[in-house]
Amino acid sequence: PAFRHVHLHMSERSQQQYVPVLSTALAASIPLIVATRVALNSLPPLFRLHVLCMLPLFPLGTAGVEAVRRRLAKPDAEASPTERKKRSVRWVKTHFAMLVPAMYSMAAGLVSIWRHKQAIGRAHLTSAHSRFGVAALCIWMAAYVAAQPKVWRSSFKGGRFRYRPRWLWASDAHRRLGTTAYLLSACATASGLNSAWSRRALGGALATASAAGVGLVAAVTLAPAANAFYASLSKK
Repeated sequence: PAFRHVHLHMSERSQQQYVPVLSTALAASIPLIVATRVALNSLPPLFRLHVLCMLPLFPLGTAGVEAVRRRLAKPDAEASPTERKKRSVRWVKTHFAMLVPAMYSMAAGLVSIWRHKQAIGRAHLTSAHSRFGVAALCIWMAAYVAAQPKVWRSSFKGGRFRYRPRWLWASDAHRRLGTTAYLLSACATASGLNSAWSRRALGGALATASAAGVGLVAAVTLAPAANAFYASLSKK
């Protein structure tokens, strides 16, 4: 029994520490491969800007999701309540620092591809890739807006604004919107990697492998949320 307890404890700790790092590293390696190939291709400027703006989205999104999840990880037994709070705040700030730049970069990428299609007379939103991308940005923004009342609630007390952001709070709406946005972002990234342009630029095998890598990272990253969802259904 003692061996079993240690084995389970180490497995849980390994999952909390190493799986997020490996997932984020794989998520970051995929855009690096694409960026190397894109730099060697003569692409229209606005289309190249679209690709380069979208490349950070998936690794930053993965890192942001994993960061906020680390807030809930079991802390060291020796840590004081103050140290535990500081640790939680640090992970939430990391979550914010990863996802806000990703959202702005995604918005810039959508504007650039919109202008590119306007310039060449192409119709908009004709592919699953484009629809996934627009839906992902809309829901990322909705998740961001849903967080603001929680963050700034303490800053408007007494009729005056004071910079006192609240980093520790919980919101089912924010969590569900964020999870959905990340899933849609993964779908947009994978469908883009498997597009006709990507298969020409990367080669069919590498494009397929990159899209599969995105699917694998997304599945691992979303597995805890899926498990929690199915557990809640089983209780009803």
